Amino acid sequence: MPAARISFRKRPRNLPPGRENKSVPDFFTYTATVANLSLSQQQKSQIAEAITTAHHTQTGAPRFFAQVLFFAANEGEHFVEE
Repeated sequence: MPAARISFRKRPRNLPPGRENKSVPDFFTYTATVANLSLSQQQKSQIAEAITTAHHTQTGAPRFFAQVLFFAANEGEHFVEE
């Protein structure tokens, strides 16, 4: 049976040219990629809430500074060495 996996990646938002060194709040996009399982809307909401809360707690930034995107890997696109 294939392994069920969910992985996360955090990326800072891209700043426009000339703004890279200015004091700009950190907006982050968190991506959750799911392979070999499907998440319900409730599960996605709970995961997004947990990520947003962690981001807010760790950075002090407003909660809306974090966004969470969910992606699903198609069958045959995810491999784990056993």
